[in-house]
Amino acid sequence: MKSKFTTIDLIAMVAELNERLVGMRVVQVYDADHKTYLIKLQRPEQKAVLLLESGCRIHATEYEWPKNPAPSGFSMKLRKHIRNKRLESIRQLGVDRVVDLQFGSGEVAHHVILEVYDRGNVVLTDHQYTILNILRPRTDAESVRLASKEVYPVEKARPFQPRSEEQLREVVSAAKEGDVLKKVINPHLDFGAALIEHLLLEAGFPAAARVGHEFHPAEHLHRLVAAVRAGEAVLRGEQHEFRGVITYKVERRGAGGPAETELLGYQEFHPLLLRQHAGQPHHTYLSFTAAVDQFFSQLESQKLDMKAVQQERDAMKKLDNVRRDHQRRLEALELAQRDDRWRAELITSNAALVDGAALVVRSALANQIDWREIGHIVQEAQKRGDPVANVIKALKLEKNHITMLLHDPYQEDSDQEDEDEEDGEDSEDGTAPKKKDPPAEATHVRPMLVDIDLDLSALANAARYFDLKRTAARKQQKTIESSFKALKSAEQKTKQTLKEAATIASINKARRVHWFEKFLWFITSENYLVLGGRDQQQNETLVRRYLRPGDLYVHADLHGAASLVLKNPSGGHVPPKTLNEAGTFAVCNSSAWDAKVVTSAWWVHAHQVSKTAPTGEYLTTGSFMVRGKKNYLPPCHLALGFGVLFKLEDSSVERHRGERRVRTLDAEDGAPPDLTGGAAAAQQAEEEADGAAPAHEDDQEDTAAGGPSANEDEGSGGEDSADGGPATGGDDEKREDEEKTEEKGDEEEGAEDGTEDVFPDTSVEFKHLRGGQFTVEVTSPSDARSPDNPFPPLPGPKPATRRGRQSGPPPAGKEKKQSCAPPPQPRGKRTKMKRAKEKYKDQDDEERAARMAILQSAGKSHAAIQREREEQQLQEKLERQQQQQRRRQEVKARQEADAEDGDDEEVVVPQDCQVLDEFTGGPLEQDELLYAVPVCAPWATVLTYKFKVKLTPSTGKKGKAAKTALQVFAADKAASARERDLVKSLKLEDVTRNFPGRLKINLPQTARTKKR
Repeated sequence: MKSKFTTIDLIAMVAELNERLVGMRVVQVYDADHKTYLIKLQRPEQKAVLLLESGCRIHATEYEWPKNPAPSGFSMKLRKHIRNKRLESIRQLGVDRVVDLQFGSGEVAHHVILEVYDRGNVVLTDHQYTILNILRPRTDAESVRLASKEVYPVEKARPFQPRSEEQLREVVSAAKEGDVLKKVINPHLDFGAALIEHLLLEAGFPAAARVGHEFHPAEHLHRLVAAVRAGEAVLRGEQHEFRGVITYKVERRGAGGPAETELLGYQEFHPLLLRQHAGQPHHTYLSFTAAVDQFFSQLESQKLDMKAVQQERDAMKKLDNVRRDHQRRLEALELAQRDDRWRAELITSNAALVDGAALVVRSALANQIDWREIGHIVQEAQKRGDPVANVIKALKLEKNHITMLLHDPYQEDSDQEDEDEEDGEDSEDGTAPKKKDPPAEATHVRPMLVDIDLDLSALANAARYFDLKRTAARKQQKTIESSFKALKSAEQKTKQTLKEAATIASINKARRVHWFEKFLWFITSENYLVLGGRDQQQNETLVRRYLRPGDLYVHADLHGAASLVLKNPSGGHVPPKTLNEAGTFAVCNSSAWDAKVVTSAWWVHAHQVSKTAPTGEYLTTGSFMVRGKKNYLPPCHLALGFGVLFKLEDSSVERHRGERRVRTLDAEDGAPPDLTGGAAAAQQAEEEADGAAPAHEDDQEDTAAGGPSANEDEGSGGEDSADGGPATGGDDEKREDEEKTEEKGDEEEGAEDGTEDVFPDTSVEFKHLRGGQFTVEVTSPSDARSPDNPFPPLPGPKPATRRGRQSGPPPAGKEKKQSCAPPPQPRGKRTKMKRAKEKYKDQDDEERAARMAILQSAGKSHAAIQREREEQQLQEKLERQQQQQRRRQEVKARQEADAEDGDDEEVVVPQDCQVLDEFTGGPLEQDELLYAVPVCAPWATVLTYKFKVKLTPSTGKKGKAAKTALQVFAADKAASARERDLVKSLKLEDVTRNFPGRLKINLPQTARTKKR
């Protein structure tokens, strides 16, 4: 198959491109891979794309070729120097396969030089051919160095030199007789092998003409010279009728079957129909560039088809080999049976002769005669004409055997009688005898060499051969029975192989590479798309082009951590589960994976991420400035999962609608079935409590707040009495309990009114006195207490907020919480409190606030508070203005980046996110699946997938782990035939490229059992 341009191809292509593209301006430059570049050109009402592939081709293309998401350094260099410049000329340097494209004119001109020979090259130079950038720096054999700041050797291009008749005569005369003429003249001409063969055929020579046979220099040189002159006219450009021609070969797929199809395999492309291709199937195009564009655009799909055809051929060849092998075995067993039967019959017919020969040899051995001497004795007997010695052909005394040549005596007698009868008929009739058909091979026993065992008699030797014949017959029968099963198994295996080959070929054709697969990616368990950069360049592209308002930016403060973008097209609240999964993915794709360090990630909103650095600082590629608060996530486990997502056909999408939804406890009928028992009970209790009366709730609160504290106080009083305290202690405690009960009632009224007192500066300290007695010290320097209550109440349990009646006894934990009342004050503290209360009993809150203001102990004045409030409002206003300014700068930077990446290229992410509903990890039996996509995600995400394995950090290799996982998936008995086919179609490199590093694969329990 032809894969690169020849000299004649380059001449034709340069002529067409000059007519079509010269005068257009460069709009943009893209790179499809490391050696293929696309130059987008346009003029008013006309656009074109010029494709350059180093070492291979140059042509205009009408197809949409894949472009790298981030332009390479060489592409950026081309953009810098030739963008917006006019394509002034396209020319070939001499007769070399080198094309010079000039962009711009004068001193601002730049040249892009494409080499399509050997490994190829692409060179960018200025107007003086000084190299600015080169794709592949090298040094030629002539010590010409091609590198940056060197001058490209344009003058070293080989000029066109016509060959004279004398030069051709010298070349042909120097050839040996029998040399192929085409190979002799090819090194001395610039035509190429295909054009030389065409010229020879046009001149009347065969394609494989040999010197001294079909070509004689003295007679045919003038015809060769005329052919060379015609080729030189093509090189000079005098041939203006260039057309595109593609030759192809028809391959039959599924030959002999009901689904037989014909496949076209492109072979070669040429600018004119060559003589040797006139009788072959071919397609003709109006232009050579259209033919080349069609040839290379269909090359990949045809390779897949040819690969499937070759797999079918290999499978059929294996089946034919199995059939032939079984046939050979059966034939060999049949021959063994026939020979053993014939040997046994010959021994039986010549029993006396066999016994005599065996007796002679046994006697010689019994007399201890040397084996070599026995051989001499047999030879002497044969010379004397001894009939017994004549039938002995070999002595195999090491095995105690002799070899005898036995004839069928009855067959010889019958043959003699037949000859006598024929002679008699000839003498009577006087006519020539009629030829009779030879006897059948099955009935005619030919003379054979038979091994005779000296330990056995003649009949015993015959019985031995009959036994061998019966053994071969049994073996033949078993072979026939087993061959039927083996052939049936081989046919089934062949059919399965053919089916898999056809399925994989169709899957590879239907497989669509989605826009997010070039990044690290996964779909969360709540149907959010998470994207991550594989390197710094992808991180830059991801944030600049795909981070939109409403999305979240997730990252980890670790070396090598990927920048993640959590796509949120709706702009709503992102659930915590999705954030945790994104954080796990960010940590696992960092240096924490190899170091086995458990840490946490953080997330911010899209407007907090900017490429604008502070004054005097610089942000490198893949680095961003995050302003504002970072929301840190909980630490996560280093556990990923490898699973398989299946692309659903449109009719099957509805069955899986909502399988990756946001699951909450208050969900309606669509609530997930995985609610725990406690959560379900809590939900049921909450539903039962909706209809209860609020009056009974207040009664319950009063009871819960007052009962246990009275019991504790009584116990405390009893302990004081038992310890020998004064008698007045019990009365003081009763009065104090009454006051606390009134304070709690006031607190409950305040809670019902919706107000709550907050004491930020209050500190409470419990101190143990003795036994069951405790003391409480309350410190609050700046609170405003009423004169009746100089000490604030301790924060106790809040009243219940559930509506409705609670049936049954309260839970143990709740009862314990409600019984936590403050312990009693010691007698000294109680006396001090009584005195303070008695002193300030006539002072209300307003009077106390006025007194404190006079004493300057009530904090800041009203004017100071007002000034602080105004300063705070001014600061907030400035922050808002700065934030708006940063947003404007960010939008401007993103627009500039989009302009650099191509004005015509649109990134429509929200619409593409709709394809997420067409993927499922748990296909159903009735689903129609199109293809499979491998995905690497947090383990919690892939738990619901049908095919999944767990990945943890270890020392294993990625390739081996991926191969093992795919084998486990394909061997799953629960998988359908279609699912197995889709899993087998996955490529190993597509699976491993998403793995984080060295790892260990943890198979599910069922897979482990199968493996054992």
